[in-house]
Amino acid sequence: MLIQHVRQHFSDISAPSLFIHAVDDESVHVRNAEFAFQRISSREKQFIYLGDSYHMVTADNERETVHAQTLRFIKTQVNASLDAPAF
Repeated sequence: MLIQHVRQHFSDISAPSLFIHAVDDESVHVRNAEFAFQRISSREKQFIYLGDSYHMVTADNERETVHAQTLRFIKTQVNASLDAPAF
């Protein structure tokens, strides 16, 4: 099964990772994202909890927060990989 394969290989994930999850997601419990977050081996990883959103965080009440935090994370990672900051 795919889920078994993925769970066995969480530690293979080393890329910078940003998790954004709604606390009140009615489709996928936040514990699932926390489980993955705790097991990936990425040195650069962040978890952001949303308190006023549900399952579709990119289109929900906190979509601006999702957008801003995603841009912040990407810009930070790009800058860290360059000799001189691009952002």
